[in-house]
Amino acid sequence: MEARDVHARFRVGGGLSGPARTLRAVNGVSLQLRRGEVLGLVGESGCGKSTLSKILLGLQSPTSGEVYLDGGPLSSLGRKHIASCVQPIFQDPFASLNARQTVGEIVGLPLRVHREMSRADRRQSVKAMLDRVGIAEQMVDVFPHELSGGQRQRVAIARALILRPPIVICDEPTSALDVSVQAQILNLLMELQRELGTSYLLISHNLGIVEHIASRVAVMYAGRIVEVGETEALFRAPQHPYTQALLAAVPRVRSAKREIVDLGTSFPNPVDLPQGCTFHPRCRFASEICSATAPSITATATGTIECHLISQPDKFRLSAAVGQ
Repeated sequence: MEARDVHARFRVGGGLSGPARTLRAVNGVSLQLRRGEVLGLVGESGCGKSTLSKILLGLQSPTSGEVYLDGGPLSSLGRKHIASCVQPIFQDPFASLNARQTVGEIVGLPLRVHREMSRADRRQSVKAMLDRVGIAEQMVDVFPHELSGGQRQRVAIARALILRPPIVICDEPTSALDVSVQAQILNLLMELQRELGTSYLLISHNLGIVEHIASRVAVMYAGRIVEVGETEALFRAPQHPYTQALLAAVPRVRSAKREIVDLGTSFPNPVDLPQGCTFHPRCRFASEICSATAPSITATATGTIECHLISQPDKFRLSAAVGQ
């Protein structure tokens, strides 16, 4: 799957609240999800991650730009075909499950829509998938409210994977769960990914989770992808100032000393984004060109970076303590 120069804009305000303005939630994103990989997508709240995930799922059309699935534009594909190829696992397992349906009905619905199967065969397939995610056969006929949070998320995973889709988009799949349950769900996701060869787009605020399971990481800021790189290289030596700041904020058990990067208290306003590089008002390395001209995307050894300072290494030297 590939996004090419995708934009998502919304009109906000108007009437008694003042003139209508344009909110740029996704502002020219180009990103590729490779076959069989786990791509982490990280960034602050409000940077456009969830909006981008809805576009990739086909739940929302981009204002401009295009998403391609196996080389073909997503906009030319039917809703049913997209659903058979791309499935979501949402943040809140209780909100994403139909409270009026049993576990068996929830997990079996994709089979009923996409496969011609008898009721008995469908029920057998549902039981096999539930067993694979750790849900006992006796729970096939219970309702979501009778399950714990971790069990509900296992049901959501079973529903997403029962069609064996090539792509699963996980939008904060463990943030609503207890810490002890998070590890179980993550381990389950990785076991199933290795078993089925599924490509994951993992959206998360938790950099520790991303570092542990992602093969590549994309860093998003104010609707833009500012850095993409292989996980080990990006966590060891982040190149964009914003990526540095994110990693510097993560506590490291073995780090006796590390640099603290102050981003201030101001957050980017998607209704009034700054000229030039959108990160320059918070960047400790910002120079005159940063406030005047938007940076272009530059290839690196393991990915890409969108920053003027990549061509000025003497002004842009990361403290070794950040990555330790």
